[in-house]
Amino acid sequence: MSKNNNYVTEQMFSSRITCHGRITDLSKGFRLLNDQPFSLYIRPKSATTTVVDVLVNVKLYKEDSFSPMPVSIYNWNELMALELDASNANLLEQFEIYWGAGNTGIPANIQ
Repeated sequence: MSKNNNYVTEQMFSSRITCHGRITDLSKGFRLLNDQPFSLYIRPKSATTTVVDVLVNVKLYKEDSFSPMPVSIYNWNELMALELDASNANLLEQFEIYWGAGNTGIPANIQ
């Protein structure tokens, strides 16, 4: 079946990851255009780590400011993030960070 024949309901479209990308620069923080919420997947660069979660300074969908939140690694997280703070830039030294969203997500810093 081709992708043109697949039907996706509005509920499936908004609650599933239908677009994604890798975050390679957090020097100015990260967000998607139009305040599109996104989820995170964090993967260690070294397979020998025993870390199970990391603190990410994030602004969630219903919040007005950034705050630290524990985020598990090796798993898509259920959070609805609006923005990652630039203070997370040091995480990219040890981890790969991916974003996933339910609509067409375009990083705000890639226009």
